[in-house]
Amino acid sequence: MENFILDSSIWDLHIHTCDCPKASGEFKGMDSDEYVEKLCSIISLYPNLKMISFTDHNHISPTIYKKFEDKHTNVNLIPGIEVDTFLSDEEKEKDKNGFKHVIFYFNN
Repeated sequence: MENFILDSSIWDLHIHTCDCPKASGEFKGMDSDEYVEKLCSIISLYPNLKMISFTDHNHISPTIYKKFEDKHTNVNLIPGIEVDTFLSDEEKEKDKNGFKHVIFYFNN
């Protein structure tokens, strides 16, 4: 439990990287160096931001984690992933695109 930040702070635990298979917006298609630079510039605007998690869809990008950690920001990074899943076989049969999203976080 000592790894968690318990004081008043901001956390963003649902961030998609440029490597996310379902990326959208301005980050889609950026190379990883450009993405990390842009993210760090945004982070610098929020001094109370203390923790983030990259939660790409069905994918973890070790390259992005490494490049972000190499920046030595004051923001803690928790590994995560957003997994597409169906709640039942019936739901899957009814609508192949009707999946739900479950986010998992890992204790590194």
